[in-house]
Amino acid sequence: MANVFKLVTKTGAATSANTAQTIFTATTKTVLLGISVANLLSNTITMDIQMESTTAAPRNNASSVYIGKGIPVPSGAALNALTGKIIMEATDVLKITSSSDNSIDVALSLMEIT
Repeated sequence: MANVFKLVTKTGAATSANTAQTIFTATTKTVLLGISVANLLSNTITMDIQMESTTAAPRNNASSVYIGKGIPVPSGAALNALTGKIIMEATDVLKITSSSDNSIDVALSLMEIT
């Protein structure tokens, strides 16, 4: 098995306020290493980071879970929204929602296990 490190970026990731935007869809087993989020606006926003899993039970009890909910991001600030590693299975989806339109840039560091 080979490990491939990748960087996925999205600018203005939450293009529509309070609408979840897909940041990444796993195509193989993937380890999330870091999620950096920057507020592009002049006011504080809140954001949610959510993972949707289509992996069959019994491994997963919920099809959708929050990695972070209602996270405040001050004006012009950036934060690391992931404090540990998270494993994604193929077809799992990472989504982000912001309280304001076109308000955040996202940098996602990951390792795919191929």
